[in-house]
Amino acid sequence: MLIAGVDDDGSHVYSIDSAGGSIPDSYCATGSGSPYMYGVLEDKFREGMSRDEAVEVAARALLASAQRDAASGNGMDLCVITPKDGFQLVSDDELEALFKSL
Repeated sequence: MLIAGVDDDGSHVYSIDSAGGSIPDSYCATGSGSPYMYGVLEDKFREGMSRDEAVEVAARALLASAQRDAASGNGMDLCVITPKDGFQLVSDDELEALFKSL
């Protein structure tokens, strides 16, 4: 399970382990395809990315998982959470266009 959001102190993302502990990080992934996602995230993530840069990195990570993990790839969602706009689901059209461009 992943928990992410924005508050007065900034943005936060946590992975919740099986014992219920929370681990804060700059990014995280979960599921059987997460090792492939981490490969992309560790290579491409950097603090201070624009929305479009961050969405592209996340899309690359999802695509790597879908291409290399037999259990991944059906029904992926990608969202952006910002202080200004809150939770925004990336549209299927934008995600499909990103996948085609990568």
